[in-house]
Amino acid sequence: MENYYGLIAGSAAAALGIPPTNARDPVAKIFPTQTVLFTKPTPRMAGFSSMGPNIITPDIIKPDITAPGVNILAAWSPVAIGATARRTLDYNIIFGTSMSCPHVSAVAAIIKSWHPSWSPTTIKSAIMTTVVSKFHILFLPTTVLDNTGNFIKSNPRGASTTPFDYGSGHINPVATMDPRLVYDFDLSDIVDFLYSIGASFTQLKNLTGKLTYCKNPPKLSNDLNYTSIGVFNMNGSLSVHRTVTYYGEGPTIYRAQLEYPSNINVTVIPNELKFAKFGEKMYFRIDFTPYKSSNGSFVFGALTWINGIHRV
Repeated sequence: MENYYGLIAGSAAAALGIPPTNARDPVAKIFPTQTVLFTKPTPRMAGFSSMGPNIITPDIIKPDITAPGVNILAAWSPVAIGATARRTLDYNIIFGTSMSCPHVSAVAAIIKSWHPSWSPTTIKSAIMTTVVSKFHILFLPTTVLDNTGNFIKSNPRGASTTPFDYGSGHINPVATMDPRLVYDFDLSDIVDFLYSIGASFTQLKNLTGKLTYCKNPPKLSNDLNYTSIGVFNMNGSLSVHRTVTYYGEGPTIYRAQLEYPSNINVTVIPNELKFAKFGEKMYFRIDFTPYKSSNGSFVFGALTWINGIHRV
């Protein structure tokens, strides 16, 4: 049996409950691990989590969502390396985006197995519109709270967070199977978006493999039918357009509910969407009218479609 030795720093010793001692041969006891349930508050955003805004295309809000990524028991390469004290391990405790991503990828795979005809953008929309949440940015479709009913905070000091920290909110795997309303787009929409932010015809040809024609004048970049809505540079009134596809059964009416961003008036036209059957598409417009400068700061709001049973 191999023996391993190490030093525990004062701060780490305090965190482990080891009292300070001047003894020449101090003894520390290591007890079996215990599963801790019903921790509050949770979820909390890790301080190392990747945050927005999106510096390349600010009208696309990032991150999209948040998922578990701290202290995850995960498979590990059996190759002994320095990070494992030259030991061979099959599993390790890991943290980071590399742990959040597999959670979301698994949810996407489950959705695809349940709905084989759904496109990647449909699946992404389903994930983003069904998160556990309570607050949003111009405009995310749901809202983000922790299990104490307060806005999600960040570790380690409990600082306030925004959608630039958690995106649409914390992933909710079960709810993703039945999103009801979906924001979808295809390659032609992506091409129009890239053209609107300055992509050349040569660059577009490299992407599509053929000569590509775009709308002239180009569409606004924030008119990409993305699930969230971002307006990076609002100089005066602006309208943004979206299309939703109904993935429910039977006729229903969804009504718009707004949480207004500071110093901006928002109108949704129409504010009611009447669907008769599965697959039906409805178009709506969101008009933004600022009445006071935000001095370059981002402000946040939310648009939720409600039919009395479902919230999207």
